[in-house]
Amino acid sequence: MNNSAGGLPEQSRYDFDGLTGVLENLFPYCLELQEDGRWRLLNRNYQPIGCRTLDRSGNEVMQFSFRLKGFGPARRRALCVHGRGGNKIHLYNGGCWPTLSPEHKAAYLKKIAILIPMETREERW
Repeated sequence: MNNSAGGLPEQSRYDFDGLTGVLENLFPYCLELQEDGRWRLLNRNYQPIGCRTLDRSGNEVMQFSFRLKGFGPARRRALCVHGRGGNKIHLYNGGCWPTLSPEHKAAYLKKIAILIPMETREERW
């Protein structure tokens, strides 16, 4: 069955085999500040984007962290679903999952649009 949000099949937000699996693994869920001042971009499973392993230690995958130019308190608050913008910035939560409604999807994409033009310097561990 298709919904009105772009003609996509309706799915459970926990459907790992469909669109939500892509959302959970390949799209940003949160940014986490590291002790050295760099940020790590994590998926819904709190793993680096693209990682789909049960090992949450990160020992089996190369992890990336980066510095974000101009990522001050105002921009952090704008991205944070809670409006706090601290050391862990969640772009959405269970109550506003981007696949639940067109409004949630629009709010998430607006946050992604804030991230896209930012300058980064990727550093490998």
